[in-house]
Amino acid sequence: MTEPVAYDLIDDVPVLCLGYDLALRIGECQLLRRSSFNPDTGDITVIRLKHKGQRNRYILKTSEWCLPILNRWIRYHARGDIIFPMSVSTIRRRFNERARKLNLEGYSFHSLRHSRVTHLAIKDIKERGMVDELKLSKFAGHLRVETTRLYVHLAMEHLTYAR
Repeated sequence: MTEPVAYDLIDDVPVLCLGYDLALRIGECQLLRRSSFNPDTGDITVIRLKHKGQRNRYILKTSEWCLPILNRWIRYHARGDIIFPMSVSTIRRRFNERARKLNLEGYSFHSLRHSRVTHLAIKDIKERGMVDELKLSKFAGHLRVETTRLYVHLAMEHLTYAR
């Protein structure tokens, strides 16, 4: 198989896309496995960190826009069962390099997580007039729905400001 796209695109875009799409913490990217991923449906088991003694495995679905990016990465670059064979510091460095190129000072990989959860809350409010806080909380891997309410509050502020 030949290399399908340029080096820097292959190197950081898939992990950043999936980090945003599934609202992953940086360490959760390393825990993703091919054996727990369905390349046809996009279902993937995510091990959520920060769960002290709680059940922390969730089956999430990658978005339609992210699935082909992930499938292409796995086809050409995953090693064995590990989807992203890179350290946390490598992922962080690649995010920081990309953020610098885009003049996104002050952003971190964790900003992707915050952005995704807030964007999902905004989408729910626009489409249904409300947010299913329990569903959003489960998606984000929050043990307490109060944590998720911060994102709902941000979403409400965004929509008020945008009008």
